[in-house]
Amino acid sequence: MPTLTTSVIKFKFVKNLGMSASCQTFDQTSSQTGWSGQNADSGNAYTSGTQATYTIQTKLDPSTPYYWRSYATDPAGTNTWSSTQTTPYSFTTNKRPRTGIKLLNSGDP
Repeated sequence: MPTLTTSVIKFKFVKNLGMSASCQTFDQTSSQTGWSGQNADSGNAYTSGTQATYTIQTKLDPSTPYYWRSYATDPAGTNTWSSTQTTPYSFTTNKRPRTGIKLLNSGDP
């Protein structure tokens, strides 16, 4: 039987393209709060190809661009964080910010 590859995810979430202003890191190895969709390792990790979902737990500033990058690691393997995409993903909030914005990452680390 083949061994399933699992991964845990980390997001860097910031207010500038340089990925340095008002930086927040949501690291699944530190806390499961906000994460959903885990289907491996007793609900603490994702099997390869599973979509990871994180729901931001705080209100966002209105009319503000936000940028994010994601990283993955295989806790059963080398446990080294992967490289991330070259250009961060981005979105701009509406005039009325709300909680519950979801950042999605799919695919292999």
